[in-house]
Amino acid sequence: MSNLTQVLKAEIVRLSRKEAKAAVLPLKRANARLKQSNAALKEQLAALERALKQVQAQSRGGAVPAGSTEVDTKARITGRGIRSLRKRLGVSGEDLGTLLGITPNAVYSLEKKAGALRLRKSTRAAVLGIRDFGAREAKARLAELKAPKKAGKKATKK
Repeated sequence: MSNLTQVLKAEIVRLSRKEAKAAVLPLKRANARLKQSNAALKEQLAALERALKQVQAQSRGGAVPAGSTEVDTKARITGRGIRSLRKRLGVSGEDLGTLLGITPNAVYSLEKKAGALRLRKSTRAAVLGIRDFGAREAKARLAELKAPKKAGKKATKK
């Protein structure tokens, strides 16, 4: 008698597993599709955010190269590199500071530091942006930055 109950029990377990699998299979497929579309949307969002950052940086006047991604954060910037960049562009420390958006004293201290520099994101982006400049481009950019901005006439009280 116990053999018959074991056979019946095994058959019931087999059939219930089969039914459960049949009920869950469409949900698994739908879940897989949703995960794929979620991953695609995340990639699209990341691309749009990168494009937005580039547009914002260009509108602020910061120089950000077109291919700026996480790879740029791994670029090794050293004091010696800052000094050679300044000499290659043919500008003074004060002018390089103007190009980078930092003070001349900051340029001096960066040049004197040994090893890899830990820079703010904005300074790092500016350094990476002007790294591809030539001397003419740097001087033209410097002239743009130093040009006095035209202010509107102030209203006077009468």
